[in-house]
Amino acid sequence: MANNVSVFRAIEDLKWSSAHTWSFIAFALGLLFEAYLVGIAPIATGWFSLPSYLTALTLIWPFLWLIVGLIFVGPLSDRFGRKRLFILTMSMYAVGIALFIITTLVMPNYISLLITLAIMLAAAGGEMNVILTDMHEVMPRRHRSKAAFFLVNFINIGLMLVSFISLNTQLIGPFYQRLAIGS
Repeated sequence: MANNVSVFRAIEDLKWSSAHTWSFIAFALGLLFEAYLVGIAPIATGWFSLPSYLTALTLIWPFLWLIVGLIFVGPLSDRFGRKRLFILTMSMYAVGIALFIITTLVMPNYISLLITLAIMLAAAGGEMNVILTDMHEVMPRRHRSKAAFFLVNFINIGLMLVSFISLNTQLIGPFYQRLAIGS
């Protein structure tokens, strides 16, 4: 037990290394992608002629599925291991992205949009748990608060990116906007 404590303290006092940089980049891209997915829903309300109650559902949809991912993937990763759940969430992303591209470009409809967003956002919610937990475990103590501050700002960057794409494709029609956002 004492040996584990000394190893933990040694890890805590590490200097910033390339392993920390790559971990930070992976975590940042994960949060950026999660925010990008959240930003699709408000833009998608312009892709279909929707009654107000479906517009409201579309706007809360990403947050409902992020919560589902946050609630279930964290405890499941504790039980089955982070690596297994990482593979599961990455698979969910792959399936969701493929379905999103197929359904929004080939045969766009509202239900397929909700289904694909649900798959991807549940995965994103699960990844958010892992990212925030790992960030505290991986980053050296003296850099942890700075890393957390900058990491969380990638959520803003993801939302800005999807907004920028939407703004620049708004006038050329929904098909091209879906194409740009889905690529």
